[in-house]
Amino acid sequence: MSSLPAKKASKKSLTSEERRITTRILAAMADKGIKQVELAKYAGIHQTHLSRILKGERGWTYANTRKVAKALDMRLSDLLQDEAPCLPVFAEISHGRFDYSLVEAGEGKGLYEVPCPLALGGVMLAKIYALPIQEEHLGPWRRGTILFAQKDTAEEIQDGDLVIYVDQNNQGIIGKIAIPPKGNLKLTLLDPDHPPLELPRKHLKSMDRIVAALF
Repeated sequence: MSSLPAKKASKKSLTSEERRITTRILAAMADKGIKQVELAKYAGIHQTHLSRILKGERGWTYANTRKVAKALDMRLSDLLQDEAPCLPVFAEISHGRFDYSLVEAGEGKGLYEVPCPLALGGVMLAKIYALPIQEEHLGPWRRGTILFAQKDTAEEIQDGDLVIYVDQNNQGIIGKIAIPPKGNLKLTLLDPDHPPLELPRKHLKSMDRIVAALF
């Protein structure tokens, strides 16, 4: 009985920025004579994962783009677009919280637009969202500060990171995450009126990482 043919990995729908970044990386690798296995080692990315990214089967994240740029002795801006883009604002932070469903819907022009830091441009734009702070103080920030968070970064979150936790009511809650070697997570909320949250480790999947702040 003949076996079924192996299923090919489906390619991710890439943005033009993602394709351009891959092209620039492949060109740099050829110019420097660096093989894929060497780049994976220098960048600290698993070779299989890097291979899938370069083939267009996976997208680029901010962290991986930064690692590859460093491994190739390039500036991050060499891989990203030349002009700072703008992002629409769909929700604002009040009392350390916001309605995450507005971010999920994310259609149209939103409430208004804000400039995105150049280092977050290009490949990450589809995953980045902006959140202006509407209270006098929130942790280290003041009213008018714009936070930039990145979706689909659960595997990149580390102990001490500032994150957005999406609770069962679809509320985005901002806090500092503590990840012990074993046991539950502890989320210290930036709103001092609320006690810390103790969460099962699987709740990391319900978190986005804050990657930048624009004052």
